[in-house]
Amino acid sequence: MTAGVEQEDEVLNFNQIMSGDYAHLTSSNGSHDYVYSVYPGVILIHVGEDKPMLYWADFPPGENYAWLPPIVADPKNKKSFFFPATQLYRYKEGEKGDWERELWSEHNFDPTGDGEYISALTFSPLDENRGYLVTNWGRLMWSDDRGVTWSES
Repeated sequence: MTAGVEQEDEVLNFNQIMSGDYAHLTSSNGSHDYVYSVYPGVILIHVGEDKPMLYWADFPPGENYAWLPPIVADPKNKKSFFFPATQLYRYKEGEKGDWERELWSEHNFDPTGDGEYISALTFSPLDENRGYLVTNWGRLMWSDDRGVTWSES
């Protein structure tokens, strides 16, 4: 016990609704409104904190990506996230609770066809249009238009 602070021995209950190899929890605003994570082959979308709803989305077909791709919540829209692969995709919530995938950037991050893909992606907390990424081959790139076009550093 810390001086001046009382400690309660209350146990908080929770329900574990599933387990497995989930990774890369991401949220655009740090809340539990929309939390995204990946599992091998699928994206888990967790909506709501008190009475959560779970949704699934598939990885883009025919793409190269990490075993557990480092998805990133869209800093400008909590109802969307980015999926890094050989190209950059953005998923957004549709009108019926489905998740629509769109090609966000036409930049090919595997110009030689040797299996290169985006292995890390982030957006600046000071300027949401400024993005940075690195490929699994160590190429560092930046964007000033929210990840639509990229320049190599």
